[in-house]
Amino acid sequence: MTIDVRKVLTDAGYVSIGLGVLGYQQAQTRRRDLQGRLGSAGECFNGRAQGLQARVDDVQGKLDERTRDMRDKVDARTREVRALVEEQTRAAIDRIQELGDELGRRVEPLVERLPEPVAKVVEPLRIRVRALAGSAA
Repeated sequence: MTIDVRKVLTDAGYVSIGLGVLGYQQAQTRRRDLQGRLGSAGECFNGRAQGLQARVDDVQGKLDERTRDMRDKVDARTREVRALVEEQTRAAIDRIQELGDELGRRVEPLVERLPEPVAKVVEPLRIRVRALAGSAA
């Protein structure tokens, strides 16, 4: 039995090439499997990210709505308070004017009965009071 070296080397070459091809095919199969896993994981992450974005958008919408509601309520209350303050201010000014007129009606007769030297001293004060009462209206 003689060993044909050429045939052994050729067979060894074929076996080596076959093993290389099998290894390459197995590597491709594993690569495709890994790509599939990563793709599905990416899709999963993408789906979760879209879900989170939808939640954020929903919360933002609710916050915007509540902010508008609060702004409307504050504006309404501000108008109510402003109207009330204006009404109370007008009522106070009217009452002060009435009191000033009443005071004038009560004091005038008394001032007219004062002696001349006292009347001269009181006259500038009386003029100032009338001016203040007139500017309050």
